[in-house]
Amino acid sequence: FPSHEGWREFIARKWVVSVVVAFTFINLAYESTLGVLGPLATKESGFGPREWSFMLAASTVGMIITGVALLRFTLSKPLVYGITPMIFMSAWIFSLTFSAHIVIPIAISFLAGVAIEIFYVAWSTSMQHNIPEESYSRVISYDALGSYALAPVGLIFIGPLAELIGTKNALYILAGLVLVATLSAL
Repeated sequence: FPSHEGWREFIARKWVVSVVVAFTFINLAYESTLGVLGPLATKESGFGPREWSFMLAASTVGMIITGVALLRFTLSKPLVYGITPMIFMSAWIFSLTFSAHIVIPIAISFLAGVAIEIFYVAWSTSMQHNIPEESYSRVISYDALGSYALAPVGLIFIGPLAELIGTKNALYILAGLVLVATLSAL
C-alpha cells in the first residue's frame, strides 16, 4: 500500500511531479513506438528486422557515448539540459514516417539515444542532490510508478489505433504527444 509520507514527499516537489507527468506520456509514446509502431512502420516502408535493429543499435550507441562523455561534465542546469533534448525523441518518432529514407530515422535514433542518456543522468543527479536521503527511495518509487503508469495502456491500444487510422497517423500522434509533454515540463 502507498506510503502517505512518501506521497507527501513526492507531491511536495512540483518539479518532480511535472517531470513525472510529462514522462508518463513520453514513455507511453516511446514504448508504443519501440514495441509496436516502429517495427510496423519499418516493415510498411519496405524494410525489415535488419534496419529496425540498426535503429535500435544506433540509439544504444548514442546512450553509451553520451554516458561516457557525461562522466567528464557537470550540468549546471540539469533539468533544462536533461529535458530539452527529449525533443529528439519526438523527432525520431516522426522520422519513422519517412518511408524512403531509412538513414534519417537511424541517424535521429542515435540522437534520441543521446537525449535519453542526457535526461537519465540529469534526472538522477537532480533527484540525488535535491531529495533528502531518508525520502529518496519513496520519491523515486513514485517517480518510476508515475513515469511508466500509462506505458502498458499505450501498448494495448496503439495496435488497434494504427489499424484504425494508419501507422503514420498513429506515429504523428505519438510524436506530437512527446513534443507537448517535453515542452510542458520545461
